[in-house]
Amino acid sequence: MTSLRPTLPGPRGHDDADLALTPPPGTTPPELSEVTRLLAIGAQTDPDYADGVIRELVDNSHRFAAPAYGYDAATVLGHALAARARRRARTTAVVTAGVLWFVFGILLPSMGAYGSTGFWVCSVLAVWTVWAANLFTAVLQRQVVTTQLRRSRHPGRGFDGVAPMVPPGTPQLYDKIRADQDSAAGVVYYGGYVPFVGAGDSVRRWSFACLLERAQPPSFPPLDLPQPGPADATAPADKGKSRGRARDVDPDPFTAEELTAYMEERLRASLLDEVAAHSQRLRGLEVTRRFYAKAVGTRPPVPHERLAEYRQAADEVPDHYNAAREYLCVRVGSWSQELVTSVFLNVDLKGRMLYTQFHGYHLMPIKNAYHEASRLRRLTSGEVWSLAWRAAVEALASIATGALWVLALPLAVGKAAWNRKDLRAAAVRHEPDEDQDLVDWGARRSVREMAAGGYRHFFQQMDDEKFIKIIERRTFEVILDFLEDHAVDTTEYRAQQNALNVGILQTGGGTIVNSAAMAVGSQAKAS
Repeated sequence: MTSLRPTLPGPRGHDDADLALTPPPGTTPPELSEVTRLLAIGAQTDPDYADGVIRELVDNSHRFAAPAYGYDAATVLGHALAARARRRARTTAVVTAGVLWFVFGILLPSMGAYGSTGFWVCSVLAVWTVWAANLFTAVLQRQVVTTQLRRSRHPGRGFDGVAPMVPPGTPQLYDKIRADQDSAAGVVYYGGYVPFVGAGDSVRRWSFACLLERAQPPSFPPLDLPQPGPADATAPADKGKSRGRARDVDPDPFTAEELTAYMEERLRASLLDEVAAHSQRLRGLEVTRRFYAKAVGTRPPVPHERLAEYRQAADEVPDHYNAAREYLCVRVGSWSQELVTSVFLNVDLKGRMLYTQFHGYHLMPIKNAYHEASRLRRLTSGEVWSLAWRAAVEALASIATGALWVLALPLAVGKAAWNRKDLRAAAVRHEPDEDQDLVDWGARRSVREMAAGGYRHFFQQMDDEKFIKIIERRTFEVILDFLEDHAVDTTEYRAQQNALNVGILQTGGGTIVNSAAMAVGSQAKAS
């Protein structure tokens, strides 16, 4: 048993029944958070979710684990393994009862050993065993949810954070998962098409390029000066040429690294550090910089070695399949880290063009069924009878399923043998592939994304939209301040901003939104 004990104090965790404030970031370790508790409850009560967690973290342990936002995947894995072991013990008891029933209730009576009495006695005992196994499993599951996973009354804890089982294989698997999911890690290795694994679903995306020109000094009204004489006839043409040459002067030089570092510092300061009123700060804010790389190869990449390589090649951004791109990640975890809003920013300079990317994602609250299970209380006598009746229904269903499985067993064996024959034939015809040894080492999906549901409260949807808009507005402001400090003409950049805020916008999902006046036709006008 692996026990995870709290190390940092903090205020009481969020409760659905009260208006307790969410603990400030850093006061509650991820393995003791409310999100971890709800995910562990899901692993204990939802077999499909538990199997998905085990498949992602154990069966595919060669892959990197996805970044974690306010939870600990290792603790969730421990509860998923414990739940699977409990289900396997129940299955073993049911299968054993079925085998004994077949031997002593069918086979031996048919040979004249016990007669009809043996059949009925063995049938009753088999049904009782199946019922008892289902009841014991249900009672044990309820006991785990209401004791080990109950909401803690100690400050700074979502619950006691007990991982009841060590995963199979190497004992370092927990350490590997926690190292991969660390939000402070410099590299995220992904295995799908979109690099932002673990961040949820895309809600807003835009990108544009702007030409960088030097800002012109402010113009003043012309003065009433004497008209030039014959000797000064060429003066206006020379002035026009001088103005043209001034327009061609480049702005103060800067790099994408300098702009990204400025954005990181200013976003954190403007949204958290420089806000005097504590109630106006974005609590749960996290601003980090990460490289995102697709990990496909014959050997797994070493994060700390690759990080140095990616930093050295950051200015070059090589265009190959194992290249990495750096993004500024702005994350806001609200509603006890159940609602996670993430923004990924990237800026790039090519010649005199500034290219800006904005990707907004949200991680939806946890499924409502897990919340309902978290509100269960310890068993009473009446609930025990209810569980007993439910176990009886499940026992009858198990017997019917087992009977169908026995009848279908010969067909399944024949089909498996036929498929194996086809696979052998295909292996003989298969030609060697130069990429057959390539392995995808990247993360595919997080255990938190598997448990995402929908909005459980109207205010959650409003907060999600609010955080996206606040971060987007601050991003424009920070970039404009940086460009003005480097004597860049921001007219085009402001025009792009206005086109996004007011006008026709095609979002990442293909939806076209128009929030401005629109006119159609050769003579039509709109303002």
